[in-house]
Amino acid sequence: MNASSSASNETATNDFDLEYQIGRLIFSYVLFVPTIIGILFNPLVVYIYSQKTFEMISATFYLKVLAIADLTINIQSLIPIAIITLDAQLVSRASTICKLVYFFSYLNGAICSWLEVCVSLDRCLSVTWLGMSTRLNNRTLKRTVLIALLLYNLALYSLVLHYYDSMGGVSCRSASATFAEVIGWYDMVSAMLLPFFIMLCCSILTIRSLVKHRQAIELTTVQSSNGASVKTSNHHLSINRSQQMSIRQQQQQKSKREREFQFSLISISMNVLFLLLLVPICVYFIYSSYVYMNPSSSFLFHSLTILIGSFNYSFKFFIFYFINTKFRSELYKIRLFNWFLRE
Repeated sequence: MNASSSASNETATNDFDLEYQIGRLIFSYVLFVPTIIGILFNPLVVYIYSQKTFEMISATFYLKVLAIADLTINIQSLIPIAIITLDAQLVSRASTICKLVYFFSYLNGAICSWLEVCVSLDRCLSVTWLGMSTRLNNRTLKRTVLIALLLYNLALYSLVLHYYDSMGGVSCRSASATFAEVIGWYDMVSAMLLPFFIMLCCSILTIRSLVKHRQAIELTTVQSSNGASVKTSNHHLSINRSQQMSIRQQQQQKSKREREFQFSLISISMNVLFLLLLVPICVYFIYSSYVYMNPSSSFLFHSLTILIGSFNYSFKFFIFYFINTKFRSELYKIRLFNWFLRE
């Protein structure tokens, strides 16, 4: 969601205000850590998933675009960090910068959410219908989906450019209280609740299909081993060539299913991370739209929710690393990474 938006309500000018100073500390230093991690590791995700090893897996296209969108949010997060750290009052008062920061915060957050939906849908369809993975790997289809997502969210959040304006200091608020409430609720539903509901349904169907397929493979393997008559000739045993081919096909199918399982597990892990880390941001924006908060308190809570949400855009690399064996294999091929491990 709005992981890099300027702090709202933080107009406190008392340098001795503890809440304001804590919020300033979070924005100036703590938020810098996940931001830099995302800037360093998201390009690595793009590079690894661009390798030929993953070219036949349609979900990797959306994962690459998602890593680019996450990287954009990480870079954008440096803007409020710079404003808070450098006390760039003249810059922060600029209406154009204020509008653009909020616009791209909403836009990038929503695009990231729906890209995760694309990954979940892709995994669900690929696992449920065996012949669907080839169709989903169509370049035209993937680009059409991406363009549609971009145009839809551009049209929706362009209203932010009209209604939001600088309110002095580092705050940026909607000129219309009604619009602030509406965009807060809509952003929560459209960019978090609805995507998560779709991802949850896809995850349940995916797990169900994987369990069924795995049981079917195990049953086929047992039947094949029990029914495989090892023919005895006069002096020796010989395994039928068709049986060898059948065993080889079963091994390939098992390897494919294992890969599908890993990518499905990645999708499910991303869904859980998505819910846990983005709920606080939504709650804060909805709550602050209805209840007046002391500017310093608002700044503190805003800083904390932004910090929590920033992990959603910075730590997907570690999900890929610990779950996907091929991802690790491609990572180990990078000389710099191998040198780092040896050291």
